[in-house]
Amino acid sequence: CLCTCEQEPDWVEYHQLKKALKILLDTLPQTERQVVLNGGTPDNVSCQSKLQQVEINLERWRQEKEIPGDRYLLVNIPAFRLYYMRADTVFFSSKIIVGAIDRQTPVLSSKLECLTLYPYWYVPRKIAVEEYLPVIKRDSMFLYRNNFDVLNREGEILNPASIPWQRYTENNFPVTLRQREGSVNALGLVKFVFDNPYQVYLHDTNARGLFNNEYRALSHGCVRVEHAITLAHLLLTGRPKQKSVIVDRYIQKKERRTVSLPESIPIHIRYVTAEFREGIFYSYQDVYREDESLIRTFYQL
Repeated sequence: CLCTCEQEPDWVEYHQLKKALKILLDTLPQTERQVVLNGGTPDNVSCQSKLQQVEINLERWRQEKEIPGDRYLLVNIPAFRLYYMRADTVFFSSKIIVGAIDRQTPVLSSKLECLTLYPYWYVPRKIAVEEYLPVIKRDSMFLYRNNFDVLNREGEILNPASIPWQRYTENNFPVTLRQREGSVNALGLVKFVFDNPYQVYLHDTNARGLFNNEYRALSHGCVRVEHAITLAHLLLTGRPKQKSVIVDRYIQKKERRTVSLPESIPIHIRYVTAEFREGIFYSYQDVYREDESLIRTFYQL
């Protein structure tokens, strides 16, 4: 078993997972339970795997440096789920889509302070040159069909037909692509903004069918939220069933507007492959293969 620190973290997720460990140990025969408590491993391979998963995730929480506070947003990457936590209780939950294996969503903490309704999407350069430039070279109408503006370095809108796309390469791409607001926009109708060095954020999406997939590590790194509009109402009103007049107004007007929250809320993006919520143990796929290295390290395999 893993060693414990002197002071345990305040996170309810940690303490719930400790309960799961106790329940799991109580299901073992007395002889195997004693083996585990003495630092050994049980003969039951399935039980051994589950114990390891619980223990390495407890260790993740023990290493946590942030203090959760009374209310916060928690994004659990392997669970493909966002939680709005209040007083150690799940106040709101939503399916999410996270970064693909080659474009992983980073683990981070920040404060969410505002949201933008009907946002622009400024296409990251890497996506623009690797994914969109080859398409634009083949299909001159791609930009028009998908509501993209082309901006020069001064931010002025250019005529796409006047641009020598065939000459552009990954190393020579002096323009920026910006998708206009609306239903076609990749960010959907709302973007949630918080400072971080990775340029990731939470947002709505125009590809809602992807939430039906069980495996949802599909994005470029940002976190797509299934019930993004509901979350926007909740962050502004503080009540899960009360709608924000401001959100409704600008959605109906289809007008781009940045709205500050009445009070900023901490957001924590974490990588946890085991959870225990409302008496149910959840085991998630190790989508970024983070568990493998932890198991090798802590169990010296």
